[in-house]
Amino acid sequence: DPSQVVLELVESAAIRNPERARDMLQQLRAHGIRIALDDFGTGFSNLERLQEYEVDIVKIDRRFVHGLGTGQGDRGILRALHALSLDMGFSVIAEGVETEQELRALQEIGIYDAQGYLLGRPETVSYWQSRIGQPLSPGLCLRKTA
Repeated sequence: DPSQVVLELVESAAIRNPERARDMLQQLRAHGIRIALDDFGTGFSNLERLQEYEVDIVKIDRRFVHGLGTGQGDRGILRALHALSLDMGFSVIAEGVETEQELRALQEIGIYDAQGYLLGRPETVSYWQSRIGQPLSPGLCLRKTA
């Protein structure tokens, strides 16, 4: 099912040929494939990119997550990015979650989709090939359930 596929747009690749990238993304989305804008908030990322590339998911760069819950991270930026994303119809994934405090702070903001070493380390292709079709562990769900 193409709707189960998410391709990440690495912004530096799109900058080299923005028209080609936009056309390719439109074709992929026409087939039901979802697009995530990676490392949003850093480098050349700007609000124009959100409209220009019609992404489905914004992946907030780990620099905004680091230190959350310890008085260091910037909750204001995360709250604003989360609200903006919801208003524009995007999902949000926070990158670089490495501590329980960061995870709790994200959940308090309303961001329940995350990735990072706290949740799982990168694995080999052979590992994932053996896991395809296997049920997820119950502890991997970050969303609040009713």
